[in-house]
Amino acid sequence: MEKWRIVVRRLQKRVPLLPTDPASAARKILEICGQWPALPILDFETTGLEHPAVIEVAVVGPHGVLYDSLVRPDRPMDVQANAVHQIPAKALANMAPWPVHVAHIQAILDEHDAVALGTWSGFEADVLAWEANRGAPMLRVQLIDLKRLYAALHGIPIPPDGGRIRGASLWRACDRYGVPQGTHRARQDCEATLGVWSAMQAEARHQLC
Repeated sequence: MEKWRIVVRRLQKRVPLLPTDPASAARKILEICGQWPALPILDFETTGLEHPAVIEVAVVGPHGVLYDSLVRPDRPMDVQANAVHQIPAKALANMAPWPVHVAHIQAILDEHDAVALGTWSGFEADVLAWEANRGAPMLRVQLIDLKRLYAALHGIPIPPDGGRIRGASLWRACDRYGVPQGTHRARQDCEATLGVWSAMQAEARHQLC
């Protein structure tokens, strides 16, 4: 348990605090856009929500796919999770384990000078923490929780204790902005998040002009 706390503390330093009101959120969105104009998006599919292990990872930037691969997990697949992403366990048997993918992804991010990754929620940070707790290396990046920024931009309540934000799912955001929805596969969800992120930037500019 102590190792888990250390991992979480290390990861929290890489997840910056974000605003909770529309005007501050709009300013923060444009600040992030200015600092990282080609912010890549990270998405996972996992074995489940309880002690998750990565089974698919994608990183997609504005100019295309940077990484997209299945991953061999170190634990069985949860039936409910499998019903969502429908990735058969046999497709993972010959894939490399997560630590190998971390090294490949880090090299790609370093090559593109990417020091931050956008995610649709804090789940990706949780997954990285769980994998690191089991001995995998951690990505040397900041994680930007775009779901929290989206909620703040639209006045959706954000629990102060870090609990679930209701009414701010990726699918609702896609509907709001007319962005094609993902399919619960990592690359498609990255692409959907990237479309929402682009629309959020346009809305932030409109709010502040």
